[in-house]
Amino acid sequence: MASLDTLKKLESYLSGIVSKIAGALKSEKWVNHEFESSSSKTPEFKQFARDFLSDIKKLCEGYEIVNKNVGHFYVSGFLKKDDKFVYFSVSDVRHFPNEWFNHILIRTAKNEKDYTGGSNTYTKLQNIKNAVDNLMNSSKAANVDMGQYDAIKKDKPKSSPFDTEHHSVSYERKGSDGFVVGYHYPNGQSGKRKEMYRVEMSQKDYEKKLKSIISRHGSSVEGAEQAFKAFKP
Repeated sequence: MASLDTLKKLESYLSGIVSKIAGALKSEKWVNHEFESSSSKTPEFKQFARDFLSDIKKLCEGYEIVNKNVGHFYVSGFLKKDDKFVYFSVSDVRHFPNEWFNHILIRTAKNEKDYTGGSNTYTKLQNIKNAVDNLMNSSKAANVDMGQYDAIKKDKPKSSPFDTEHHSVSYERKGSDGFVVGYHYPNGQSGKRKEMYRVEMSQKDYEKKLKSIISRHGSSVEGAEQAFKAFKP
């Protein structure tokens, strides 16, 4: 029979494991918590914000949190890596219980003051690193995108390729499947785009092929036209 001292040591050891698991994220203790409402930020909300941002920093290793904002019961900020930015935000914790844990808004941004950015995406706190990585990778692959063309249009307003039709490609997801989608723009940037084809492909293969096209043709309108032809089935 195990001695009392041995049992106590075992109990202490198991308790330590449980504590580590339960305390993996500081903000987990705020799950299902009803936050007190106030005209100003309460001490409990300030503590929650500290815990939440601490978890973001811990989970998103390799990223820097910049321009963070602890607002009136909401938290937002930007994650920066290699001069790329992803904006994150959580809704009012008083009125949207646990959305800060299960439904965090993230989207690509041009800089740490870009509050409009790309398309909205949502992720759970535990999965935020993978979700942010995916956005960053998509952003890197998007050298041939409408943002590049818009810059060309502004630089050359009189002889811009936007005055005539052109094509482009983008990588999109539908559920767990990824697709390369080819678009036709009848009147340049201002034209209403029309989907011309859709090819199922992994994002990794798309990025590899697109990188090769950009290295040969650049990321201008010519690059986009070549990419459209290269991916066309």
